[in-house]
Amino acid sequence: TLLPSHCDVIGIGDDPRGNGAGIARIGPDDNTGTKDGVKSTETIRGTNFYNLQFQAASGKDAFNCTNLYRCIFENCAFMPNGVAVSPTAGFKVAKGSGVVMNNCHFGSASSTDFVVGISVTGTHWHNCKVTNCHITGITGIVFRNRNDRIAPGQI
Repeated sequence: TLLPSHCDVIGIGDDPRGNGAGIARIGPDDNTGTKDGVKSTETIRGTNFYNLQFQAASGKDAFNCTNLYRCIFENCAFMPNGVAVSPTAGFKVAKGSGVVMNNCHFGSASSTDFVVGISVTGTHWHNCKVTNCHITGITGIVFRNRNDRIAPGQI
């Protein structure tokens, strides 16, 4: 399924930072899943995500996108709920521009943390803004082409 461009995706329900019922979630709901929460090789433009939880299976990503432009993540959670093996990343993107993340949570409510909270694997992450977010992981943020690694708590 392709993610839409130029629209809002709004989760109705409880605060997305937990691991219980009532949360609008995308991805495998327990440790038996074998897929990423979101995996898109398409370009996504102008899509805004509000009040959603993206979940990762063991060794997978909660959100993985090739190209992401002018998108907003507001009050979202990127979680590895119920997994025994660390998921690869909370948020992984090859190219991003104009992405805004505000009041988001990257980590676990009750299980293993991500290997990387946010991973930028490609050539750019231009004009992006990450504010008021809680980012956990063995490494907080990795920018592949710059060899920069930011540990949790350094932002």
